[in-house]
Amino acid sequence: DDSGAVYFDSTVSDSVTGNFSIYLIDSVYRAVVKTRIPYPDLVVEDIYVTPDSIAVPSIGTGPADMLLVNRDDEGRYASYYTVCLDSMAVTYKVWTPVEQGLFPISRMSEFNTNTIIWYTGRAVVNTITATEQESLALFLGAGGKLFLTGQNIGEEISGTTFYSSWVHALLVSDSI
Repeated sequence: DDSGAVYFDSTVSDSVTGNFSIYLIDSVYRAVVKTRIPYPDLVVEDIYVTPDSIAVPSIGTGPADMLLVNRDDEGRYASYYTVCLDSMAVTYKVWTPVEQGLFPISRMSEFNTNTIIWYTGRAVVNTITATEQESLALFLGAGGKLFLTGQNIGEEISGTTFYSSWVHALLVSDSI
């Protein structure tokens, strides 16, 4: 309607079939589909529900191309990656360790590519925890590809075996 009101509802799909059912009033909707590993989350715009129609959007997807790990504690840099990947039609599953915990690296084989983009933004601590470093070392040792980016990673983990032996990096100085 013209009131500017926002209507919201949510439901959970059947874990076997993926089907779901929801009753909505007449309006135009945007569907946000939160998926499980390895599938990308989806957004479907402009779903019209009218008295004369039964909206049956077909929302399907295959496994994501890659994993996008968000270790940016300020949440400022997500769009730098998502906009670029979207423009190239590369699908991704976003994983936020602060909210979701340690990513199960053993599930990377379910993605279309064996690739992780790990970004930390301006985070100063917990850029890559010791447990995450162990998981990433196993991932890299099995042929995985890692793009690691952030402003303070070297300052935090430069003394680790992961940094020197797996990232093949050396912190020369902490300066701009």
